[in-house]
Amino acid sequence: MAEEQQFYDMTQKGLDNLKVQLKDLVENQRPKIIKRVADARALGDLSENTEYSAAKEEQALLENKIRTIQTQIQYSRVINTGAEADSNTISLGKKVTLKFEDDDDVVTYQLVGSTEEDLEKGRLDIASAMGKAISGHKKGQTVTVEAPGGSYKVTIQKVEANENS
Repeated sequence: MAEEQQFYDMTQKGLDNLKVQLKDLVENQRPKIIKRVADARALGDLSENTEYSAAKEEQALLENKIRTIQTQIQYSRVINTGAEADSNTISLGKKVTLKFEDDDDVVTYQLVGSTEEDLEKGRLDIASAMGKAISGHKKGQTVTVEAPGGSYKVTIQKVEANENS
């Protein structure tokens, strides 16, 4: 039986960003690493050449990152985040304003795929504990988030489509 392929749900912006990142890695970073490996190889005995070993390790990490991004692009599934999507229900791409019930903190996040998460920029992974808890809910609802550090409640204050998705 064939193993089911995992798809990477993301916004169009997230897919575009992955393509830009891949292009940079392939066209800019890879040639630099290849040159470092060649330069280190030219230093002589490879068995005791730490510069060569370090360059080869860096090259392996880079190639792994390239393959990972290629796979994410190949199996990406761009989710509709535009006006056609239900504007009242929390889903991928939506901007959500939440009030934490325990301390009255208010935060705004855009729900994104796991490849796009960046909490410092307000981009929350939809597959995170909070993302899963609030998905499918609407403005005005209070939701309990079951997180590894314990549960807490958030009230959904605003749900809006994000034109920049």
